[in-house]
Formats: sequence, structure tokens, C-alpha cells
Amino acid sequence: MLERGDRIKLTEAVAQGLMKAKDVRNGKRGRPRCDWLKRRGVVLRVAQFTKDVTVLWDDRPSPDQWPATALERTARS
Repeated sequence: MLERGDRIKLTEAVAQGLMKAKDVRNGKRGRPRCDWLKRRGVVLRVAQFTKDVTVLWDDRPSPDQWPATALERTARS
């Protein structure tokens, strides 16, 4: 179970799916906007009933919400 302050990343399957999605690609060559396989963040909040997780990614100023099933812990900070 994820807790506040945990360092996290996306699961391999979710990250690969995002990397292949057309709507996250830039320019004529179709390069991804960011490398979801390498992106890391910190858990800010875990919702008690919905199991949604609020994540602050290292390279972003604002938090995002993700389902807990799409995330995995990398190391406790």
C-alpha cells in the first residue's frame, strides 16, 4: 500500500502504454513529450475510499491524480 512521502514510478505496462499513445507525442517525428519510463515522483495524498493517489512528479510544478494500481513504490524517503 502506498503512503504519503513514498517515492513512486508508473508500472511498466502503464508507462509503455503512455509512450505509445498518439496524444502524448510532439512534432512531425512523433517523439514522446516525456519519458514515462524514467519519470519519478512523491506521493502527496492517498484517498481512503477511491484509492486515488495524488503525485507530485519531480519535473512538474503541479500535482496529478493517478489510480493506485498504475503506481509502484521505488524507495521510501
